[in-house]
Amino acid sequence: MKRAEQRQLDEGEYLFHHGDKAESLYVLLTGEVVVVSESIIEEEAENVADTLLPGSIFGEIALLKKSQKRQRSLHASKDSTLLAIRKQDLETALLDVNPDLAKEDTIEARVLAFIQMAAPTAPMSLGKGERVFSQGESKEAALYIVKTGSLEISKSYGGETDVVGRVAEGECFGYVSLMKEDQLAPKAFSVECTSDSCEILAVAGPHFHRLLDHSQVVTNFVADLIKERSVLSAHAHIAEALQDMEGF
Repeated sequence: MKRAEQRQLDEGEYLFHHGDKAESLYVLLTGEVVVVSESIIEEEAENVADTLLPGSIFGEIALLKKSQKRQRSLHASKDSTLLAIRKQDLETALLDVNPDLAKEDTIEARVLAFIQMAAPTAPMSLGKGERVFSQGESKEAALYIVKTGSLEISKSYGGETDVVGRVAEGECFGYVSLMKEDQLAPKAFSVECTSDSCEILAVAGPHFHRLLDHSQVVTNFVADLIKERSVLSAHAHIAEALQDMEGF
């Protein structure tokens, strides 16, 4: 980002304290910083909540969630070099990635725009009836972000195919496969473009995992998506069981 500013932190120096106004996000270039909580500071005990190493992105949670205050304190445990991106510059960059944020500024849309900013993406263009991948296909896991169009998720059972979900513009899919140990595991579903055309951005597995390792907001976002999907799957299984019991 052109307006990012480099700054130095001496060992022991605080970057911000709990309750401070959230004005920037940071990327750690060199050194090491630690995160502590308000209660720890009050007790003057050095009980580290987290240790951040070079490559880590931090301070982004407050900005993406539009929180006004910092929830943690952070200081350098070694002399460190940081890249600081101001709040207003982040907002401009997010709108550049996704102009629709001006109309529908949700946390999901903001995090997906942030992912597009922070990780390389590969564009995909599909026509109606074309698939991103098919059930049983061994294809490297990736996160797919739908820019335009709509898609249908289906699963085949013994010659019959059922639609199990849909993905709309501004949503994403592929995150469950990214969490599997085998990144080339056969796909459990087929995903097909059902609109006249679909424009998709793919974040390859290695790029996504690198971001996942370095950004807490992305980690939390994916965990929430998987939790939501698990609840929906449980409801679907219950509905199927009730339907199978009809007539008994």
